[in-house]
Amino acid sequence: MASKFLFLVAATSLIVLFQSCSSYKTSKDLGSGSFSSFSKTCGPDDLPAYRTPILTKREIGYILSDLFREEITANSNISNRVNEISALTVDKLSDLTIFPENNNGKINSEVYLLQLIDIAQTVFDEYAKSSRINLECLNTPDRCLPNFLDKKLKRLWRRPLLKEEESIFSDIFKSTKSLKEKLNSAYLVALSSPQFFVKGYLPKKSTTQLTYSQFDLASRISFFLYNSVPDDLLWADAEAGKLNNVETVNAHVDRLLTQEPYASRFVRNTLSGWLHIDGDLNSTIILQNKEGVSVPLKDLAQQQYLKLSEILAKDKNISEVFYSDTIYMNKNIATYIGVDSSRYPASLESTESVPGRLESSFFASAYFANITSNNSDKTLVTERGKQIVRNFLCQPVPVNELNPAAVGAVLGPNAPKMSQIEISTIRRSNNNCLGCHKEIDRMGMGMEFLDSFGRFRQTYPSGQKISINLDMNDAKTIFANDFSSFLKTLSHDEKVHSCFLKSTASKVAPIYLDRDNACVNEILEKSANLGVRSYIKSLITSNYFTMSTLRSNE
Repeated sequence: MASKFLFLVAATSLIVLFQSCSSYKTSKDLGSGSFSSFSKTCGPDDLPAYRTPILTKREIGYILSDLFREEITANSNISNRVNEISALTVDKLSDLTIFPENNNGKINSEVYLLQLIDIAQTVFDEYAKSSRINLECLNTPDRCLPNFLDKKLKRLWRRPLLKEEESIFSDIFKSTKSLKEKLNSAYLVALSSPQFFVKGYLPKKSTTQLTYSQFDLASRISFFLYNSVPDDLLWADAEAGKLNNVETVNAHVDRLLTQEPYASRFVRNTLSGWLHIDGDLNSTIILQNKEGVSVPLKDLAQQQYLKLSEILAKDKNISEVFYSDTIYMNKNIATYIGVDSSRYPASLESTESVPGRLESSFFASAYFANITSNNSDKTLVTERGKQIVRNFLCQPVPVNELNPAAVGAVLGPNAPKMSQIEISTIRRSNNNCLGCHKEIDRMGMGMEFLDSFGRFRQTYPSGQKISINLDMNDAKTIFANDFSSFLKTLSHDEKVHSCFLKSTASKVAPIYLDRDNACVNEILEKSANLGVRSYIKSLITSNYFTMSTLRSNE
């Protein structure tokens, strides 16, 4: 009976709350700022039809950790249960799954609802293991409901509540059930509601600009910076209507990106994602060089993570990732890449780089060398070039490949004995190969001074000298045997900076139907030489972040 009661409470409340369009009624309900273009009626045709993705299990873990001070590990029951939502949703809740007539028959609304309630129960059960569950209300029973609404529910739903919503929870707390049962029911309704699981909404019909409310701005800022709900200070300024003030928002960016755990989350979830190292920060892979020296792949990724953290903390330009005076090094990695390890500590610490020998550059790192080599003896010019062109220049990578016979005809019978540079030189001069290899191999050839382990070299294992005389910057500069100059030039390449800015801004873009926002180019032009935090300020205070003109899909 208890589970049936909980289901009825949650199910009824979910449908009532969702059908109320409660987030989008009037600016009066939302405080300063308003969703001026959202419909104020609640017929099925006026409900939001386009929504941002549901919260990820990592984000839910962060939210629970922030609100309940509980660490939710990747292998916890909560994370595992949350991960099951995707199998029951259609295009990440892109349609109105709560209404059977609008879900195109792709999903049963009751199944979806039951799944949310089941997961919410798991969340509460984890939370209830702590003795803190009883402290919320036992000491001050009259403050139990207000504290739940003010300290938990508003933050979980990222907005103020309407009177009818408060009434639903008031009825729960007025019941004769035990304290734990009351809280259980309340959390089931709160955590199984689309108001919690769905990040945000977009209107079905859009011909005007959206101006986001103070509370939605607070959530957009917090999820962009640290993938969780607004903290107390950010929420307080939203309630006070201060988030339209540039200085106020800039102060929050500086505060949050220099404060733990928020700074680490931004590095982990945004900067590390851009550098494509996030997947290896917890890797269990162990690498070994020719001499038998082993190093964990996660340590090589951690080198780059620490550099990103330093750049964020000191508000340095992103060029520091690709060319810098300092590098994070320890004895083991130094030994692995063939550098005298006696001068380095056991743990990763910042040390002076040595141009031409110990370069401080992501492209000169053992991490990058490892992912662009296929064995201990062979680097891959094309693969290195692909990584740079695709991930750091944001240019499309051709996928057309000649058949083996055609490749053999182009390279000739001596191909197996050729160096990577010799092969690339032929490919870049052959009309059949030029379209794919001109830019890719140009970048990859510049990396041949780095071997498969990230060790600087001037000759191949055969003793052949590595000699490059190549136009490395579209007829502007010629580099010959100068790896450091290549790295420095690449670090300041406008295309690299533009790619970084676009990649970072793309974390905002999914909330829009129209990703071709005119504001973006303006932000890029103004921000290419800024420090990382300064760039984020420029982005968050721009119209690109605070409003957008959407193009109708109809």
